[in-house]
Amino acid sequence: MIGLNHLLDLGLYPVRKGTTDIMGLEVAGIVQDANGNDTDREVCALLPGGGYSEYCVAREEHCLPIPFDKNDPARFIKAAGLPETVFTVWKNLFWNGPDTLKEKRVFIHGGTSGIGTTAIEMARAFGASSITCTVGSEAKARFCKDVLGVDYVFDYTSEEWWEKAQGTDVILDMVGGDYLQKNISLLRSDGRLVIIGFLGSPISEKVNMTRVLLKGLTITGSVLRSSSDESKAKLCSEIHQHVWPRIDDTSIKLPYINNLLPLSEYKKGFELMAGPWCMGKIILCPDSLYEEQQVAFDSMRAQVR
Repeated sequence: MIGLNHLLDLGLYPVRKGTTDIMGLEVAGIVQDANGNDTDREVCALLPGGGYSEYCVAREEHCLPIPFDKNDPARFIKAAGLPETVFTVWKNLFWNGPDTLKEKRVFIHGGTSGIGTTAIEMARAFGASSITCTVGSEAKARFCKDVLGVDYVFDYTSEEWWEKAQGTDVILDMVGGDYLQKNISLLRSDGRLVIIGFLGSPISEKVNMTRVLLKGLTITGSVLRSSSDESKAKLCSEIHQHVWPRIDDTSIKLPYINNLLPLSEYKKGFELMAGPWCMGKIILCPDSLYEEQQVAFDSMRAQVR
């Protein structure tokens, strides 16, 4: 199983030198030995690329055990939606460990995206005092309120969130552009703006940095894919220690899976992801396994309902 990432489709995720140009950054499956025989190890893994295939190579220190029951037929589907988003959120929102967001007001742009849903669940589980998010449709606003339990939701297509929202301590932004000044105005003293993408624009004009100085703000940015292997291994160890037990006991309810598609239809996945009804992750399945896994996916959705 492979998690879909639409920053790849937009060309906004830089590739490290020497890395395959085949897409696919997160997978779940069964480890094979050197002779091509299946072992009893079921893992999900963060990759530098190459996931859009039936077989791939992953560094052992970037693998995590699948945190779902072995009797769950949808466990590979769910596990494939974890690595990229969980690694990204942990790296960017938990820079001081599991207590980083305790009693903090957190603001998350793109609340129904894979990153957004993950950030919301993890922020709540690790003690954020309130969570606010932006979305692009009424349906997505309802999802954030009714399913994710977000405290405050703003539709960026019709609401001036930067004027209406309460001051916040931490903002996770993947839009960039003119959001920079708006984010700065929203942050409280000693707040932090974390930038992980530029879906809007990498250029922000007429930014007044006075508030950054007067409020003692911190602005950071990072891209997970270009991080060193050692850095990713450290993240993997911390996630296994702090996040995996909370997924196991369901205090973190992840991932939210929107759809399952055969690998050959990955372009359709990008189209769905850009639409108003996509909430959570889209997972790709090797065509040879799709019929079997579709049954598991349908059963999983029926249980959620």
